[in-house]
Amino acid sequence: MNDAFKEYLYRVITDKEQGFKADALRFFLLVLSILYGFAVIIKNRLYQAGWLKAFRSSKHVISVGNLTLGGSGKTPLVVYIVKHLQTRGWRPAIVTRGYMPKGALKSDEAVMLEELLPGVPVLVGPDRWSSIQSSVANVFILDDGFQHLRLKRDLDIVVIDTENPFGNGWLLPRGILREPLTALKRADLVVMSHVNTGRKNVQNVLSVIEDWNHKAMVTHTVHEPVGVSGFPVRGDRQGLEVLRDRVCIVSAIGSPGTFRNVLEGLGAEIAAERVFMDHHVYTDADVAEIIKLCRMNIIAKVVTTHKDAVKLASFKDQLSILKVLILDIEMRVLHGENELLSSIDRVLNP
Repeated sequence: MNDAFKEYLYRVITDKEQGFKADALRFFLLVLSILYGFAVIIKNRLYQAGWLKAFRSSKHVISVGNLTLGGSGKTPLVVYIVKHLQTRGWRPAIVTRGYMPKGALKSDEAVMLEELLPGVPVLVGPDRWSSIQSSVANVFILDDGFQHLRLKRDLDIVVIDTENPFGNGWLLPRGILREPLTALKRADLVVMSHVNTGRKNVQNVLSVIEDWNHKAMVTHTVHEPVGVSGFPVRGDRQGLEVLRDRVCIVSAIGSPGTFRNVLEGLGAEIAAERVFMDHHVYTDADVAEIIKLCRMNIIAKVVTTHKDAVKLASFKDQLSILKVLILDIEMRVLHGENELLSSIDRVLNP
């Protein structure tokens, strides 16, 4: 499936594409969505009834997941939790299935986590139970694990992106929901991300959480830029003031508009921009296009995300004629930090 079709399909399921063809495709996707919903409900009930077996490890497991397709801010939360566990003397590891581009040994997210958390094992593979059993770590963060019911967990954390919390309310493939909102009943704690840029949706999200799980603790968080790293990543972080210049921004993420808004808020003059579909695998032609775009607009600096920098690392020689910068983002808790950390500590020290 090429990027052009992916982009068209995304516009269809987000109701941005109009016309008879788009309406017909939406109807077809709606039928698939209903069938998908039945399959999800049946699977969940089979696990609840014990017909499908869920395994419990003798080691601690904390799940960080979400309800929707695409990014919701899980990675900064995973990093935040791992650093907290390290301060408490635990030996954490991250377990993820990972989105594996063709020919790659590890996913972009796995490589990024390894760079953000040096020395912390990042275990990648579809059989997360086996990954846990074979590791010497004593606490495991199950990345993107909310729907992975085969593995029991001590704490279930769900991240909801307040910028686009539930899409258009439809399940895949008509919308972006992986499960019905009733799945919130399983959550022990809900982390609302981007509450600053998604403030208009905060009350609605709180109402939905209250409707389905009034016992879950709720934490409000934001993602803040904390510096700029060189490319490839070497730990040489600079101040944000280096962004106050004419730049070209390059991204292949779920929310490119947010990335642009953040950079503009930091004083960057965005003279050119190239946006690719989320999970896009960069090619020689893409890199040549980026270089040409910068030359045409007389731009010396390119700003990208850490996730994109991982995928662009193999093109470092071609990109050496430009100054490529990586915007570093970290999560900050605005409300409910004590509840979040005490919930983690409580399940590890019952």
